[in-house]
Amino acid sequence: MGGVVGTHGAAREAIARAESRLFGGVSGDGRAASFRLRLLQDVHPTDGDQYTTDPQGWASYLCYGMGRTKDDERHRYAIPPNKRFKLELLCDDRDWPRLACLIRTWVLCGGLGARHRRGAGSLRWVNDPEHPTHPPDFNFLTGAREELKRQFGTVTVARAPDFDIIDPTWCRIRLCSRQFGSWQDALTAVRNQLRIPVANQSKARTQLQEACPTAALGGPRYISLSTIDAPALNLGANGFGWRQRWPPPNVWRLAGKLDRNQNRFTFPYYQGREHDLVSACGPGTILRNIRFGLPVAYSSWNKMVELELNTIKIRRPSPLCFRVYKTGTEYRVLVLLFRSAFLPGPALVTCGRSRVNDAGSYADLEAFVNACDGTDISFS
Repeated sequence: MGGVVGTHGAAREAIARAESRLFGGVSGDGRAASFRLRLLQDVHPTDGDQYTTDPQGWASYLCYGMGRTKDDERHRYAIPPNKRFKLELLCDDRDWPRLACLIRTWVLCGGLGARHRRGAGSLRWVNDPEHPTHPPDFNFLTGAREELKRQFGTVTVARAPDFDIIDPTWCRIRLCSRQFGSWQDALTAVRNQLRIPVANQSKARTQLQEACPTAALGGPRYISLSTIDAPALNLGANGFGWRQRWPPPNVWRLAGKLDRNQNRFTFPYYQGREHDLVSACGPGTILRNIRFGLPVAYSSWNKMVELELNTIKIRRPSPLCFRVYKTGTEYRVLVLLFRSAFLPGPALVTCGRSRVNDAGSYADLEAFVNACDGTDISFS
């Protein structure tokens, strides 16, 4: 509803009333939900170890924190890949169309469990009565918006909404064109679009050396994805390792660590985006990379860019999300960007003892989506 009636002031009250009628509430009249939900077939949670032992290294980046470590017995639960669970939903026929729309929207744009913003925990409704053999397209989103307009009227969301909404002005959903034969390859592609996996991977490091000889490391250099033996979302020259890349021209660096003979390692790598700015953070510094989520660690400088609200450290997840989307026997990747108010109220971005100015722009994230080969879903 936020994409129809807005997200400010009275609009939030209208949304709350509509949600209360459907989902019930605990204040005011305390009415019960208009439907009942039961779990008929359970999937036992897993500690996620299968995500963190893959040989390609994608899971250790996308799904870190989901498995037990040597020093920490805590773990976060996730639904194991290729597992099913069954729910029973009892409701009035009049409520079913809206509930079905909510389920389809959640399956396409949401997820379940830890790290689902990076593709883990992606879901598929395998017995959708309206789509028994094929996954749904996005036409239903248009129908849902038109229905809400008829019931509640419509407004123009003129400024950044307070929370994520499905509206073509503030939301982008791109279906990547490349098809993958397995969910592992699809998640590897997500990893590759975010970072360059050279650490602890001799094969990838060798390929990077061949693509970018040591003699050429000092100047601007692009690496073609065709030289990297791993699936990618972007088949162009500039989409690999976006989270780590510099603004053009991209400059390759030599690794700064020394071996036992005091010789520098000679494999190329990208320093963290805005690395040098962070090293000298002070009043007036503007960092654009914080749009990819906070906090951000710059380990080589032992610095952390963090978010504070009333002196308490908080997290701000990235507005950029990924979903693994199965079509028949193939897997595709959805890239979702929901633009909304990035910082809550009086929150501050800090680096050490310095305050960092919020750039207030989604330009980098828009460019990231543009760099992913595929087609935007139109539901305006």
